Amino acid sequence: MAYQTLPNQDPYPPPSYQMQVGYSATAHEPGAPQVVINHQTTPADNDDYNWTMSCIMMLFCFICGGWLALPLNFMAIGMSSSAKDAARRGDAALAQRKAMYALLLNATAVILFVYI
Repeated sequence: MAYQTLPNQDPYPPPSYQMQVGYSATAHEPGAPQVVINHQTTPADNDDYNWTMSCIMMLFCFICGGWLALPLNFMAIGMSSSAKDAARRGDAALAQRKAMYALLLNATAVILFVYI
């Protein structure tokens, strides 16, 4: 079976593309307006939304015997993972809200661990 290529149906040549490393792409045809597409970093690229703190707190409570605080740590890990997913979807407001819930759960776990 031989593959057959079809002739180009478009009478205009394709536009030339120029890539700039990871930040923007430009497409420019002579005589046409220039289109610039910029890539913006999302908060998920550089923020862990209290996930690391939740894991460290869970490990600390597990080793030192803070058994009553462990459920709060598990909920904090779930909230921070959910915040990262929301940030990847582009919902920054929901991501910040869930990160704040994770922080509050961790703070409550610390208070519970210290006082009990």
